Amino acid sequence: MIGVNNEFQGETIESFEEKFRKCLAFAIAQARSGEAGVFVLSIPDYGFTPYGAPNQAKISARIDGYNNICKSVSFEFGVTYFDITEISRQGLVETKLVASDNLHPSGYQYSLWVDKYYKKILGMIQSNLNN
Repeated sequence: MIGVNNEFQGETIESFEEKFRKCLAFAIAQARSGEAGVFVLSIPDYGFTPYGAPNQAKISARIDGYNNICKSVSFEFGVTYFDITEISRQGLVETKLVASDNLHPSGYQYSLWVDKYYKKILGMIQSNLNN
């Protein structure tokens, strides 16, 4: 959950980048197949929930900054990056994307993330098993 919690708590982009790099390096070190066994999901945008809507522009700008770091560091580390943020940004229009607490992604939203990237992730797993 690194990213959205850091943004919610108002951490700086610089502080986030340092923590993200450490987490990603740890994940790679723990994966049997190194970089090939790790992927990163972008940070969902809670500015498009009833809770975040009053501050949507500010939240979304910060989420974009955090996601730019995630994407560039993932690329630098040779790790696959998947963008799920755009799905989350439909939350104010498609209300079933938001959980009953008016803040978190719903189970339905999670299922859309899985549907979008399932085949690619399955391919990554199969490739790692064959190597």
